[in-house]
Amino acid sequence: MGEELYNRIFHVLVEIAELLGFLSYKIIATDGTLFPTNARYKGCTWFERDCNCVEFIGIIDNVRRRVLYRLNDPDRKSLFKDMRVKVECPSQRFPDHAKIPRPKVEILTLCLREADPEKPSIFNQIFGVKEELQIAGLDLEVKRGIFTEIIMRDSAKTDSFFFRCPKMPYDPDARIGVRRNPQNPDRKEKIFGFNAIIDTSIELDLGIELPVACTTIAGNGEEGRHFISNKIQILNHHGKSSNIHLADAKYDEINNFMFSRDQGAIPSSTIMSVQKTSPRKTSKKGAMTKKDGLMLPAAFSPIPTASIINVKELPSPAGVSASIQMIRISSNIP
Repeated sequence: MGEELYNRIFHVLVEIAELLGFLSYKIIATDGTLFPTNARYKGCTWFERDCNCVEFIGIIDNVRRRVLYRLNDPDRKSLFKDMRVKVECPSQRFPDHAKIPRPKVEILTLCLREADPEKPSIFNQIFGVKEELQIAGLDLEVKRGIFTEIIMRDSAKTDSFFFRCPKMPYDPDARIGVRRNPQNPDRKEKIFGFNAIIDTSIELDLGIELPVACTTIAGNGEEGRHFISNKIQILNHHGKSSNIHLADAKYDEINNFMFSRDQGAIPSSTIMSVQKTSPRKTSKKGAMTKKDGLMLPAAFSPIPTASIINVKELPSPAGVSASIQMIRISSNIP
């Protein structure tokens, strides 16, 4: 199921919740959540889609020369050692730096074994060593390597074999993101997967929080660039705008502030944690305020934006009680 179809189903469910009276869209909080992918990570940071088809020209001649060298070597023990065929990493994303050499990628691993008349190896003929190995009573075996395409030309020196890089992840859209360990907040952990940026409608009167928009990006993507896209989702599917936008420091961008004010909302950035080295200590009562079973932050970052310094209920212009009102706004707002 693609992302577009998922979003359509998701917003139908949001509309049902709105018709039941569970959503008011007064306060929208935006935050990202990392979740791992089911695919295995191979360890390459600079992979791209072309790594799925790495070309090696003249590999037949290369393997043939390696096999003949082993057959002519009097050392019988080295005869059965692995033969590794490597090629320079072709990724265009790899940094061009003198101190960071471009690595060699192992695309094919072969070895010689005792010939089995019942299970002859087809690679003896493919790499042009059938007669030589038949005399020696050996077979050529491929231990590792994924062929994606083969182009046979007039000469063995110009034949092209295409391989899949062994260090390429099976999910090319996933990336490594970093988050704090839920069991130990002092430590950080790496997650190979995606980042779900979710907009949540905070309903203080009902004591619930419901998601109303979602965008999925790579694990290392910049969350701040998708603040506006989530709000546009809400406008396009439900035609609603909120009074207050809550987000953390990852969304502190001028474009996000300007968009919120154009929509008639007040942007705010919350402080979710207090550093141990901070000279200023905040009591637990002053850090959080409890309202209808929800813990709300009462401290906000000193960025050029509005700040919440009190949590109370005041009548809105439409006669509906507003759960949170901004009563102090900094004078140096851009």
